[in-house]
Amino acid sequence: MKSNFFKFLSRSRGKIHLFFFVFLMGLALGTCENRIIPSEYRVELPPLPPEWENILGSPRWQVEWINPDGRIKTLEADGSSIPELDIMMEWTTPVIAYPFWPDRGISPGILHPAGALFPFDAEESRIKLSWKGGVDAWVYLCLRDAGGADAPENRQPHYFDWPRFRLLMESSDIDEEVRLDPWLADWQDVAARTVQSGFDRRRIKPAPREDLPVSIPQSGLYLGMSPFQEPRFLEKDETVLFPVTGRVDTYVTAQGLLRCTQGAWLWIPWK
Repeated sequence: MKSNFFKFLSRSRGKIHLFFFVFLMGLALGTCENRIIPSEYRVELPPLPPEWENILGSPRWQVEWINPDGRIKTLEADGSSIPELDIMMEWTTPVIAYPFWPDRGISPGILHPAGALFPFDAEESRIKLSWKGGVDAWVYLCLRDAGGADAPENRQPHYFDWPRFRLLMESSDIDEEVRLDPWLADWQDVAARTVQSGFDRRRIKPAPREDLPVSIPQSGLYLGMSPFQEPRFLEKDETVLFPVTGRVDTYVTAQGLLRCTQGAWLWIPWK
């Protein structure tokens, strides 16, 4: 059965605004302490998947968030030196962080990001990012891009029922492959269809893929773009079928990058 989150939220607009007003006032006043709403938040990054860290070392991070003026802001920093962020606090807003390794030719966006949603992942003056939160933040940005500034207010991503979405993504109602690795879904397509006609959980399924035969250029551990994807040890000259989508899929090794598209692959050794 189709579940239209936006329609439900449009009818409940007043309740949502009241919820956030009470939430923010609770932060400001507190029950036992004279707390104030923080104007800036410290980012807590998740630990890297062990294989990423073993092969690539510590990354730099490109962090994006929405500031109080409603603008997307970007900064780059080492994980230990990310400054506090000024967050839009009137409604749900994303923080997304892309790990990248400029000395290895791995730019922001090649490996999938971590992320968080304010206020759900905020505690006092901290915002705790996670790898699953990276999916949520990405879906938020996809909804924002699909709707645009001219979209009706009730189709904007801050009206989406994010707690319910998170529960859904952990449930057996979702395709098992996507539940184990949410990056297998085509979220841009899901977002576009959601903005156009409403949310339907049946659209959350693996994106179409084709098997690409690759003659493995170097033996070693091959890491996918997703932090949820299990690495594979492959032998040189072994022919392996890689499932590829319409985008460029990247695999990382200690010796270089394997870039795959439908019908072609490219080996890029480290310099």
